[in-house]
Amino acid sequence: GINNELQSNRLSYRDLISLVNDDGNFKIPQKLLFSATLSQDPEKISAFNLFQPKLFTTSDNREELIRSEERKVQEEMRGNFIGKYTTPVELKEFFCITEYKLKPLCLFGLIKKNGWKKFLCFTNKVETSHRLSFVLQTLLGKELVIEELSSLLPLKIRQKVLQRFSNGEVNGIVCTDALARGIDVPNIEAVISYDMPKILKIYIHRIGRTARAGNEGTSVTIIAPDQIKLFDNLIKTANKKLVQEMTPDRQFEEANALKFANAQQELRTALELEEKEKKKAFTKTTTGLSLFEKLQRQLKPV
Repeated sequence: GINNELQSNRLSYRDLISLVNDDGNFKIPQKLLFSATLSQDPEKISAFNLFQPKLFTTSDNREELIRSEERKVQEEMRGNFIGKYTTPVELKEFFCITEYKLKPLCLFGLIKKNGWKKFLCFTNKVETSHRLSFVLQTLLGKELVIEELSSLLPLKIRQKVLQRFSNGEVNGIVCTDALARGIDVPNIEAVISYDMPKILKIYIHRIGRTARAGNEGTSVTIIAPDQIKLFDNLIKTANKKLVQEMTPDRQFEEANALKFANAQQELRTALELEEKEKKKAFTKTTTGLSLFEKLQRQLKPV
């Protein structure tokens, strides 16, 4: 009855008064919890004090959802829940195979080939984000604006980068999962995993940055030949069957090989300058530019 419900929700006297309608009858509030990656930890979910919760999910595979319904009891006994890794139908998922040493050039080719103007690129390490953002900006030149979002940058600059990205002044952000957590920027066209995520939860978190609110989106995971089996196992864990291969444009890569080599040389020069700046204890200029922006201007005066 109502007493059990009130006790299960641990309502105070003030809460109890607020539950009374004008006609004197009780009204029970409903809690709606929305999540792209609902936690599997029962302790975290129990903190919401949900009473007889019901799960509603979206799915890109109706047959799989029906089979999931049939397995409901068995899965709940194992601590699982229906549709835990479902993604919207507007999201198209791909993987792209290339050699480790060609990954930056492959990324450059994917951006050019697909014409992405607003995208996120995830790496597994801060150092990778730091270097990749420089190389990618060097390759793209004035066509697109690329920024990094890493702990190497002061908080104010990070906030500025996000604001410019949201406003469309920045086209691409290269970042780690830690710095990109919770980013909710509308109309992100693509999410690229430059480094393959180590666990499925991170993969789901990344691709969830695009195809939001009914908009279309694309996710691409760049993998090396020796990672094919690992990626396959990752996808199988989520019962996904619609992840397609996106092949690199080898002709484009060959045509831009020299440009890529020059970008790598500029990166080495920039890193040397960066080390000198660090020794002088300079972390940003008086104009508020990020360190790499300053280095780029030293290499290519405006």
